[in-house]
Amino acid sequence: AIYFTNNADSGDGSLREAWTNAEDGDVIMPSPTAFTSTDTIEILLASSWSFRAANVTLDGGTKRIILNGQNAARVGTGSSASIVNTFRNVDFKNFSFLLFLGEVKYFS
Repeated sequence: AIYFTNNADSGDGSLREAWTNAEDGDVIMPSPTAFTSTDTIEILLASSWSFRAANVTLDGGTKRIILNGQNAARVGTGSSASIVNTFRNVDFKNFSFLLFLGEVKYFS
């Protein structure tokens, strides 16, 4: 697994950095030692985000991940119908636009 260690929008240890570095088949999860005092990890996105890596799973594990677009950010999977992304224990909140091409597996 690839672990993110903070709820920053970008930079070292962020979910965005983990997703950028992910390769086909990777699973991204919150670090088991970084989020011990909370059950919910909310990430306030300052800019739009395209999940372009193929076949990546974002798994909150025992945590609930909330991606908050703050009513301005957009999120999507890019333009490839061959992308398959899986989201477990992830909520998308306050986005101006959501676009998922290809296959998205969502488990709440």
